[in-house]
Amino acid sequence: MSKVNVLFFGQLIKISNAKNYEFSFGKKQISVAEFRKQLISVFPELEKYKFAIAVNKSISRNSSLIKNGDEVGLLPPISGGNISSLTKRKITKKLINQISSTTNNSCGSILTFEGIVRADKLKDKATVEYINYTAYRTMAEKEISKIVNSSIKKFGLIDVVVKHRLGKVKLYEIAFFVAVFSSHRKEGIKAIDFIIDRVKKTVPIWKEEFFSDGSYNFKVGKLIS
Repeated sequence: MSKVNVLFFGQLIKISNAKNYEFSFGKKQISVAEFRKQLISVFPELEKYKFAIAVNKSISRNSSLIKNGDEVGLLPPISGGNISSLTKRKITKKLINQISSTTNNSCGSILTFEGIVRADKLKDKATVEYINYTAYRTMAEKEISKIVNSSIKKFGLIDVVVKHRLGKVKLYEIAFFVAVFSSHRKEGIKAIDFIIDRVKKTVPIWKEEFFSDGSYNFKVGKLIS
């Protein structure tokens, strides 16, 4: 029998009537996804809330594992926002490697996409030096969350990670990253195309290109519908 200390925060404290709860499970370790299901069976009201799960003070994916003695925090949205997929920090190869690592035995395919700022040219041969990304952040976060949840359901995925830069992104830096975890490659290939297309079409993120000749302009796409 394994035991973990579950910490409740924010509005979730009202559900448990306590800030912490000792939770037991019959295996040496379970996935975050399984833990979530078992905990909801104990506290059914949790199903009405969105919350992230932190294991030993680190935000964890559904495929991450929880073992005896771990500390598990339930984190509701902060100040009305969702757990962020938007970041001003660089999306580094180290971060990508951390995201892409998995210990889930049912995961047979990990597909990743890296959207990189490229040196596009104007007619007069001026090239892009950097892009400044802005967003309607609260709406963007909600839309990305909706895309992730719908893609997991639609394609039967194990997990999805989406990261998009905000602010100044220099030439050849990663502006947009997607990782899709699935049992087989076919559903993963379909899913990653679906996610990329939906993010580009429905998430309110704008990019302003700055060129080597000092000019700049917003990249114009389609209206969100």
